[in-house]
Amino acid sequence: MDESGENPPQSSPPQDEFYVEDDLPVEDQPAPTKEDDLDEMRIRQITRSRRTAYRSRGFLLIGSVVCAVLAMQLIWISIGRFQEGLKVAGSAFVMAAMVLLALAWRALARAHQLKREAEASALSEPKTPPDFSRLNDGSQSWKNLEDM
Repeated sequence: MDESGENPPQSSPPQDEFYVEDDLPVEDQPAPTKEDDLDEMRIRQITRSRRTAYRSRGFLLIGSVVCAVLAMQLIWISIGRFQEGLKVAGSAFVMAAMVLLALAWRALARAHQLKREAEASALSEPKTPPDFSRLNDGSQSWKNLEDM
């Protein structure tokens, strides 16, 4: 602190081997490349979209079960209406049950689509196959132990 009670202005740190790129001021950091598949924003975006897909799939499955149960209930009510001789009311309940079953089927199809979307890989296929020629099988480890 100086005599006026304020801190003197700080200069930016020198660029040397003691600073990691993330520790440097923003203007000194290199620009991010567009080709990086593992940058933080991309990972957050993928995570958010997968979480949303799983959540939406859960809601669709629950909605599908609710629609199917309501359709069965309407069919049960329509049977009672037909037995009472109210054919128009019974037919209306059957038609409503058919609409609910169609909604349940549509929700199941969309849930299946969301499952495939969430499980799909976000990374593109590599253009060249990986080179495993430099890998070893670990058999040299016991030789390294004998040398000790």
